[in-house]
Amino acid sequence: MRRLGVEQLTVLGLKPLEFVNLVADLGCNCISTGLSGMPGFTPFSLRDDEALRREMIATMRDRGVSI
Repeated sequence: MRRLGVEQLTVLGLKPLEFVNLVADLGCNCISTGLSGMPGFTPFSLRDDEALRREMIATMRDRGVSI
């Protein structure tokens, strides 16, 4: 299988779940992501928000995307 990924810096401002869904919609199967949002954009923390982390993992699994 060929792996094609998208770096989070190319889509600044997208929330983690939106990012995963966009990547899957584009036909890519992996991401590189940060643990928190960039200054000036919607804040999030994958490190501190356990519910967001679980939801992101489930979305990645459902959409066939990995880190």
